[in-house]
Amino acid sequence: MEEKHIFRNVYFLFAFYLVFCLFFLGLIRFTAWPEMLAWPYLILKGWLPYRDIAIAHNPLLLLDVSLFYKIFGVGVVQLKFFTWLLFSLAALILFWVVKDLWGKRVAFFSVVFYFPLFVFYEGNGLWFDFYMGIFAFASFYFAQKKEFFWAGVFWGLSFLAKQTAFWFLLPLVLMLLPLKEAPLKVGKVMLGMALVLGLFFIGLFYFGIFSDWWNWAFKFGVLTLPRLSGQIQLPTLRQFLISLLPFSIFVYLILNYKYRFTNLFLWAVAGLMGVFPRFEFFHFQPALFYLSIALALVFSKKLPVKNYKFMLFYLSFLALVFGRFLFSSFKQETRFYEKSVQEVQNEVSKIVAPGEKIYIVSYWDSLYALTDTLPATKPLVPFIPWYLKLNGVEEKILKSLEEEKPKVMVAYYPSIKTGLIHRSDLIEEFIDKNYYEEEWFGEVFVFVRK
Repeated sequence: MEEKHIFRNVYFLFAFYLVFCLFFLGLIRFTAWPEMLAWPYLILKGWLPYRDIAIAHNPLLLLDVSLFYKIFGVGVVQLKFFTWLLFSLAALILFWVVKDLWGKRVAFFSVVFYFPLFVFYEGNGLWFDFYMGIFAFASFYFAQKKEFFWAGVFWGLSFLAKQTAFWFLLPLVLMLLPLKEAPLKVGKVMLGMALVLGLFFIGLFYFGIFSDWWNWAFKFGVLTLPRLSGQIQLPTLRQFLISLLPFSIFVYLILNYKYRFTNLFLWAVAGLMGVFPRFEFFHFQPALFYLSIALALVFSKKLPVKNYKFMLFYLSFLALVFGRFLFSSFKQETRFYEKSVQEVQNEVSKIVAPGEKIYIVSYWDSLYALTDTLPATKPLVPFIPWYLKLNGVEEKILKSLEEEKPKVMVAYYPSIKTGLIHRSDLIEEFIDKNYYEEEWFGEVFVFVRK
């Protein structure tokens, strides 16, 4: 009776902690990735992904966000709520899965650790890695339960969220090898994958965009993009150490418990593979479920602590890096929607009416959604180097601009060039010839057609 009462309190604590997490997410800096506004917005306007929008990622997240925007409207506030609802779902799934596999106490501690890790690894902003990681974690759960058809289904969904889900195939296959009737198990996994991917390819052929998806999401996104010099971004030594030190808990588990947590470790490694070649903290998101479980197994006293000095150092490190991160991000402006962006948005909205065409040069494509305007080029190709250096892309953009001559052009001309900035002589010459400067906001210029 007393044990049931304790477990009932764990449910209450989970709900209370989740509310606290959501409140806290509203106080720290949010990243409103421009693509998470622009691409679903254009899809709702009837633009087809891949044919009308050059997208290097698989589409499941964009379709999900588009449905949400269809119901609640397009905007930064809606993007925040979608992200926080998705975080709540991730926390709930983590709690439910761990409760079933390791018990309620470990489940609660998993969520306790998951939140600071989620925040530290730049999770307060919707991106493909976080979304993909939820489906991959569901695949892990069903593989643990030996329900291999559903493991295959959820792996298929994770692949439709982002192509780096490919790496989760390795730990999934390794879980099949020691089992009796392994061919039968593999067959069930493949059947689940085939069901999801088959429906996906049928959809691509139905909308007539299979070749476009093949060119942008596979040939470019998988085979070309990772090798481009502008896309490769390696971490500094400091970034490398800080980002990987939390995962040292697996070293502790392996040294003290040998092969007992091999599966957990391998799934965490698979979740890390999306970090390269372009190193960013938010690419760690798919690995955080497994890291949280590893921490919970130790600190919930499910496993006896065998090295208190290591644990003291580990907790001190986590507290230090998380505290510094919170201090720097507390009550900061929304990234990609700072006051300067809002000023540009207001200026453009004064000049053009909703539904009119504009064009954005080296600036945030979210401005299309924020001003309820449309791009003057189709397909819309992101104005960043690794897209624009493809043969003929700049020439096609220029041809579209010459045909449309949009009323407004917004251009970002920074004094210091970074890897994400591309200066096009062809398009700048077109602007100089056909437009005059209406207003400028720092290094962002609003041009109006002469």
